[in-house]
Amino acid sequence: DLIRNNLLIGIGPGDAREALNKLYKKYDLAIAYNYNLHNQYLDTLLTTGLIGLFVLLLLFYKLTTYAILNKYYITFSFIILIITVCLTESFFNLQKGIVFFTFFSCIFLKKRP
Repeated sequence: DLIRNNLLIGIGPGDAREALNKLYKKYDLAIAYNYNLHNQYLDTLLTTGLIGLFVLLLLFYKLTTYAILNKYYITFSFIILIITVCLTESFFNLQKGIVFFTFFSCIFLKKRP
């Protein structure tokens, strides 16, 4: 319901948890109270809409093609790992996920001699 009603621009990153909790209360899902979506792609779609999801997928696409074209196999493996983790966890919701991704992306994407 939340994604369908706010498909283009989403509901905003600060309002996602509150909106999910209201939905959990509405359907009497007390066991799921205060949970996140556990999928980065759905979470991005909910918070920033189709525009944010497109930007996230474009980022992954560009990083993957860059790694393949330059034959950076460790970088490619890292990006595939992050893409897979995003299927089962909202990886970029926490600061440690963002710092981890940024730190290792900078190291792996550094120009090699």
